[in-house]
Amino acid sequence: MHIRLFFLLCFSSLLFGCLNNTLSPAESVVECDELGCYVCDDFWCDPLWCHTSNDCPSGTTCDFSGVCILDDTAATLLSDGTCTAHNQCPGDQVCSASGACTNLGDVDKSVCESNDMCPDGQICAEGRCTQPAISNGMPLRPETLCQVNQDCPSGGLCFDGACHSGCKTTSDCPVTQSCQSGICLASNTPGDECSVGSDCATPSVCKNSTCISICLHDADCGPGLRCNESLCLPDNRPRLECADNSQCATGRDCLDGRCVDSCGPEGACAEGTRCAFGFCVLDPQCSFNNDCAGEDVCINGACTIL
Repeated sequence: MHIRLFFLLCFSSLLFGCLNNTLSPAESVVECDELGCYVCDDFWCDPLWCHTSNDCPSGTTCDFSGVCILDDTAATLLSDGTCTAHNQCPGDQVCSASGACTNLGDVDKSVCESNDMCPDGQICAEGRCTQPAISNGMPLRPETLCQVNQDCPSGGLCFDGACHSGCKTTSDCPVTQSCQSGICLASNTPGDECSVGSDCATPSVCKNSTCISICLHDADCGPGLRCNESLCLPDNRPRLECADNSQCATGRDCLDGRCVDSCGPEGACAEGTRCAFGFCVLDPQCSFNNDCAGEDVCINGACTIL
């Protein structure tokens, strides 16, 4: 409703400053009124969104809907007996997550809707005040690399940051790879299929005496292969384990494409993970072989002997 009213106001006040024709195309200004604060240029005005009041201009505050509003407006939004910002409440009271002005000592300090509601040094995550991780924060899954076997298709192994098939013999491996210590890895051994592409059964190129099919799309290639620069080559890309919680076991959450456990105040997590932002997130020993010492290699996020 608030945004619809604003757009109606913009259209009805073209001659009165919402759209300021004196501005250059690259210039914009922040304007605040009883409806909120907006960023306006020659052609349009957009709400000034915020996460905390630190994102808002002087004299304004960030309400719980994530929009900067005037301090005076915030202080007068109690006609229905509820609040949306701390400065609406009298004295030392604060606005609780339920929308009621409450004495600070009576508020469940772990419940929050924005970082403003948390003690200094904590952040609001999943509706609870929590201590941010001391390291680089929650590790996000790289889009093109794996960190553990969990990132790979069923039966896959994360080796040196890429997904590889597990194997018993070379016949278990995709074209151009051979079985080496139980992992399908690039093979330097020449094949015996061809001398030129015309020796192959399907449109192919002959590389290292091995027929490699030509493709336009991934669907043109067989299992374990992808269309890479018009050739069907081993697919080393990671895959998402989940898209939402319904694809995870009961009690687990889908976080950044992985099914993970929650962790409480004690921070108890399985080996290879750590508690961050209320979840047991990966804490791999390595990502690539060069993270490991000596002849060790990185498999499933741990340094080991191949």
